[in-house]
Amino acid sequence: MVETYIRFFNKKGFLHKKKLNNRLNDDLDNSAYKLGVPIIKYNSFTTPKSDHRSFIKFVKKTKTSIEVAYFHSSKDSKYIHSPRDTPEKCNPENLNGCLDICHDTIRTIDSSKRFLKEVR
Repeated sequence: MVETYIRFFNKKGFLHKKKLNNRLNDDLDNSAYKLGVPIIKYNSFTTPKSDHRSFIKFVKKTKTSIEVAYFHSSKDSKYIHSPRDTPEKCNPENLNGCLDICHDTIRTIDSSKRFLKEVR
């Protein structure tokens, strides 16, 4: 759900924070900056529970270098999967900003040919 702001998970851990991915968050952050879309990177002691975990498990199981990103708006998550989770709660400007960031990031990665050997 993208309502009041765009935020993505960056690192977990207490003393020694571990990044969620190697480069994808940096690419997302760079795209947001380039496009002028406000975005927040956040750290937590643990990885929040969400659908992104199934993708992380898949990456580990298949031993690939696919990177996973996790967008999470904690202030808005109280509505997720509840009767109050309705389309009008989504902010079209933030939703479009999130889509623009993802689209630009995909184009950047594709043009860099970073994963060319693994994908083909």
